[in-house]
Formats: sequence, structure tokens, C-alpha cells
Amino acid sequence: MNMRAYVLSPTSGYVIAELSYSSAQNGHAATGKVLTTTVFCKEHGRWMAHLHTEMDVKTDTR
Repeated sequence: MNMRAYVLSPTSGYVIAELSYSSAQNGHAATGKVLTTTVFCKEHGRWMAHLHTEMDVKTDTR
């Protein structure tokens, strides 16, 4: 996992991560990578996720 956190203000920030996964589906192995971004805001003393996105990363199949 490759992850970075960015502080925007004392009450907001976001995290960007590149995640690798592997699983089995219908008897076949599946692997890949996903880019994620999550935006956080501090409300009433607690950090809350307000927006989360994911995007598949295409792998080079040469």
C-alpha cells in the first residue's frame, strides 16, 4: 500500500492511497490495483469521512 495524507486546515484533510488486491471469483484468481481518495472533516471532535472515490488502475499486459 502506498498512502499519503494531506492537511488542508485544522479541521480538514484528505488521504490518497494506491491499494493492491487479490481474490478468487468463480474459481479464478483476480488481482489488481485501485487508487482511492477520501476527504475528512473534523466535526464535534471526531474525524468523519465525507467523500470517498475509487478508480481501477489498468496494468500493462505486454
